[in-house]
Amino acid sequence: TFPVTNAEKGILVFDYKTNESLNFRLISDGAYNAVADKAYYEGDKLNEVAKEMKNLGYKFELKDGKVYSYGVSAHAMETEKGINAITRLAMAMDRVGETSTVVKFLADSVGEDKNGETILGIVEDDVCGKLTFNVGNAHIEKDKQKIGINVRIPVLINDEDIINEFKKLAKELEMEYIQLDFKAHLYFDEDSELVKTLMNVYKDVTGK
Repeated sequence: TFPVTNAEKGILVFDYKTNESLNFRLISDGAYNAVADKAYYEGDKLNEVAKEMKNLGYKFELKDGKVYSYGVSAHAMETEKGINAITRLAMAMDRVGETSTVVKFLADSVGEDKNGETILGIVEDDVCGKLTFNVGNAHIEKDKQKIGINVRIPVLINDEDIINEFKKLAKELEMEYIQLDFKAHLYFDEDSELVKTLMNVYKDVTGK
C-alpha cells in the first residue's frame, strides 16, 4: 500500500425534496455517509409491498403495521460493500403502485446502482476508481418528501459537471436540489515534489 495519502475524492452532500400529497410513508433515519441498513413503509398496501419484497428476494419483516426493509450498512466511500434498504423498499413499493416522484426516482434511477451510473453514466478515473452514490436517509411523508444523498467524486473528474447533472435532473423531475456540503478533492501526483519529500521522510523514519 502506498504509504502517503495523495488522493481523496471530492464529497458532495445534498437533498432532493418534493411536496406532494401522499397517503403513505417511507422512513429511514440513517446518516448521509452510510448505506441505509433499515427503512420502513407505512400505508394502505402493506400486504402488497410485503409480497413484492418477498418476490424480489429482499430481506424484510411485516410487523406493527409497517413493512421493514433490511439491508447491509457500509461507508458511503465503499457503497459496493452495502445493501441499501431504502432503495430496495422503494423498488417494491413502485412495483405495486405505491409511488411518487421521489419513490419512482429511487426505484428507476437508483435501484441497486451504487455508482450513479443510471444517472451519470460511468464516472471513474485511474487514481480513485469509480464515483460512489449513496442514499443515506429518507423522510417521505404524506405532505413533504426528502431523501439525503452522499456522492464521492473521483479526483480527475470535474466536480461542477457532476453537481450540474444532479441539478439538471432535479429540474427535469420537478424536485428541489438543496446542497448541504461540498468538499473539493485532494490530489497530489505521486511524482510531485511534496509526495517525494514525504516518501523520503517515511523511508528515513521506518527504514522501509
